[in-house]
Amino acid sequence: MKFKESEFYIFLNNKFKNYIDIISEKNNKKILIISLIFVSILLIFELINTFILQPRWITDKDGMKIGVERPVGKKEQSLPMIVDVKNKNGTKSYPIDIRVSSSKNLRDKDSKKNKKANGEQSDKKNFEREENLRVDLGIRRELKNEDQKRKKIYLFPQRLQEGDKLNWHIDRNSMIPKAIFLIPIIPVGIVAYSESERKKKDINRVNSIRWSIPNFTHQVVLYMNSGLIIPDIMTKLFNRYSESEKNNYLEQMVISACKNSEFMHMESIAVLQKYAEESSVSEFMRIVAIISDGQIKGVDIRNKLENESKILWHDRKKTAEERGHIAESKLAVPLSILLLVLMLITAAPAMMEL
Repeated sequence: MKFKESEFYIFLNNKFKNYIDIISEKNNKKILIISLIFVSILLIFELINTFILQPRWITDKDGMKIGVERPVGKKEQSLPMIVDVKNKNGTKSYPIDIRVSSSKNLRDKDSKKNKKANGEQSDKKNFEREENLRVDLGIRRELKNEDQKRKKIYLFPQRLQEGDKLNWHIDRNSMIPKAIFLIPIIPVGIVAYSESERKKKDINRVNSIRWSIPNFTHQVVLYMNSGLIIPDIMTKLFNRYSESEKNNYLEQMVISACKNSEFMHMESIAVLQKYAEESSVSEFMRIVAIISDGQIKGVDIRNKLENESKILWHDRKKTAEERGHIAESKLAVPLSILLLVLMLITAAPAMMEL
């Protein structure tokens, strides 16, 4: 079996098409364009900072970096460097962030902060090894290799106290613009947000339909008791719902069914039955199926609808009670906090007098 014919390929293809369709929506397309413009601006600033606003490096005859010019004024530059320590046992590389400022002492202010931040790392051995290297390099103390005349140049130490040779070069990983990683994240975030919003709308739609079914069934029963047939009942409901400024999802389906029945060459109740199946609400599908069956067979369905109406009203009452309990539980925490604050305010004067 070919890969393109496999279920996995079909699944991925459908997912990708759905992904593209969501991104291509009008609102999502605007969000994507604005986000990409913002990321492009960040990317430009990062590239300028990385390649154009680089400090002036001091190099030896072999082109190796041995130092850097200090910034003017109170500015401070962070240089992510890699130092290769060569000795008879081999070569080991250590990452070091060197902060070069106009002052002579580079590390006194930051040493405690770095210790506190790095002290929380799980690998204590690597941390101690790196800290020992920092101390051995002498970058927290007075620099012996700097230009004593102008004091505008910081020369990197070339050897450790044990005689190990040091080679310095820029950490290439730090030159990768961080904003570039946002480019694939933005579409994924838009799709995830759109999917979550769609699920919320579906849940709200289903809850609205279920909440409106008892009232709809009760109205149909009342119209049938007054002697109206199903097409006339649908017309009455259409006129009544059309007069309202705001309609719930069920009322919108009734209005749409009555309007589209002429174009679809179907009875309005048959169109409504189709909409009910698309809504996937079992209670609504059952009620509309009973009404449609009564119209087709010409039988009296009032007893069935009345029994269904009682069950639906009972379910609605039960749902309302559950929502009430949920609301009470949500209010319990803020009310308890307010009560605690009130107790503290009341007891504070008495406690201060003790």
